[in-house]
This record gives sequence, C-alpha cells and structure tokens, in this order.
Amino acid sequence: MDQLSELSPKQKIVAALLVLLALGASIAYWNNTSGHSASDPLVIDPGEADPLEAPVSVTATPDVIEELIVIVHVDGEVKVPGVYRLTEGERIEAAITAAGGVTEKADLTTINLAQPLIDGAKLLVPGDVGDVIDGVPAAGGLIEPSAPSGGSGSASGAVVDLNSSTADQLMTLPGIGPSLAARILKHREDIGGFTDVEQLGDVSGIGDKRLAELRELCKV
Repeated sequence: MDQLSELSPKQKIVAALLVLLALGASIAYWNNTSGHSASDPLVIDPGEADPLEAPVSVTATPDVIEELIVIVHVDGEVKVPGVYRLTEGERIEAAITAAGGVTEKADLTTINLAQPLIDGAKLLVPGDVGDVIDGVPAAGGLIEPSAPSGGSGSASGAVVDLNSSTADQLMTLPGIGPSLAARILKHREDIGGFTDVEQLGDVSGIGDKRLAELRELCKV
C-alpha cells in the first residue's frame, strides 16, 4: 500500500489500465478454451430435429409408363370427323369428345356411350335422318374392323401363322387393328415365338371373347 501511495496520479491510471487489460485477456482465453471452437462439429440431438417426410419414389416400370393406344375413326355427325388416338379402355363418349362433340343433327339414341373403344374400329354417329352404309340404314355405334376381301386372313379362308405373320396379315383378323397387331408382334418377340394359339390371351387387349374368335383363324 505504501508503494501505491507513492505513485503519482498518472502512474496510478496507467496501472489501473494494465489491470483491466489483463483481466479482459483472461476472460477471452477462458471463453475460447471452454466453449465450442469454429471447427467443432455441430451435433443435433435426434429428439430435437424436425421430422422429414419420407422421399416419394418416382420409379415406375416401363409397363406403367407406356400407355396402350387405340386408333379409332370417328365419322358422321361430329364436328371434326377424323382418325383419333385414344387410351385403351376409354369409352365411345371420349372419342366423340375428341372429335369436337356432336352436331345439331346427331342422334345418339342408338349409341351406347359407355361402350369401350376397339382398336381399328369406326365410330359412326348417325344424324336424325339416318345414315346409310352399303345401302342399309346405319344404327350408329362402333363398326369393328373386318378383313379386306382377298387378304391372307380369315376373309380368304387362310389361317394366319402367328410366328411368321406381318402386321398387315394380323390386321386381316377380326378385331385386330394397328395397335393390337403391334402388341402381338412385340409379345411374339418377348416370348421367343408362340408355341400355342392360347398365348394370344396374354396380349393386352385380347380378352376371352376375342380369343374365342381367333382360335380357328390362327396357327403356330
């Protein structure tokens, strides 16, 4: 105490500043050594983390991605007659909508709008005065594709070989249009060739009724 009393006021101020600086340095050192450093990893308690939604899988098989198509000729009393590509399983109503809807002269009383479309078929929407096909009044609705006369299919009495036929030859069979013929050829390639006519039933679009019609018209 005697030594401090001997210091001048200026010396006492300098001494006090030195003490404050030393104290500040000590506090900074303690914080750096006892706290987290900038390089320390940040650890989060799993209980405190926000739950994340599970990722949604967008993986789909080619069979799901690829849509099966039917091609239908829409004619008669529709606003835009023509050939339309629609998804397999759609109904007559969808084909009429694709053709722009019906005209004021259309008569839908003879058409089943809920009937599924058939690949290669013609959909005729008759007028209120009736349409005529080959001299016969048409009731309207789906007209299934038929084999051209003189072709290599059922129209000429010939049996179609499923393992050597072309798409054109397959389309001579009743109910077989371009899309369905392509699927038959694809299935033939996938299975390495048909060994039984019954395997046609494995082709999408050929149900029991159509298979029954094709049994006597095809061979392997």
